[in-house]
Amino acid sequence: MIRINLLSEQSKPKVARLGKQTQEALSADPATVWMLGLVVAALLAGGVWYWQLRSESKQLVAEIAEVQVEVDRLRPIIEEVEEFERQRADLQNKVTVINDLKARQQVPVRILDVISRSLPERLWLTRVQQRRTSVTVTGKAFNTNAIAAFLDSLDQVPGMTEPVLRETKRDRRSGANAVYDFSVVFRLETQKPEEDNAATQAASR
Repeated sequence: MIRINLLSEQSKPKVARLGKQTQEALSADPATVWMLGLVVAALLAGGVWYWQLRSESKQLVAEIAEVQVEVDRLRPIIEEVEEFERQRADLQNKVTVINDLKARQQVPVRILDVISRSLPERLWLTRVQQRRTSVTVTGKAFNTNAIAAFLDSLDQVPGMTEPVLRETKRDRRSGANAVYDFSVVFRLETQKPEEDNAATQAASR
């Protein structure tokens, strides 16, 4: 028995016709095939890139959360350390002030001790004046040799600049017994109390 397909080409389903047209277009134009391949590859690459970014973002969020937990745990310790540093700095300032006051209190004692140990015979003092580290000593002597010996003794004291004889003159009121007025200036170097004691001991030897 012979069967005749009465369906014409126009009566075929549209899907079948479109598929056929697409196959014909792809087979007829290789550039279109390459273009579609590039588009598919770009879509795949974009998907992979997006997936990597999302994975890295999740990892960073997890790491930040861990760091924040560690910071919260260490915050009380950090605050205790900062408080300790503030207390230590305050205590150090108080110790510095106390040591400075002690050093200033010992300067006049040291000056008098050094001067008294440096006094030669036939010489005495009439005034000792201190302004900060500068000391001015005025006195009288029966001769200039005593004044020179006094300068030499002061020059041997550690922690003291070389004494300078500012003035020396004969007192006209002394009459036949010659008496000389003199003035000496020297400076004391800033020293710690233990260094002052060492200097005083050295001067007494």
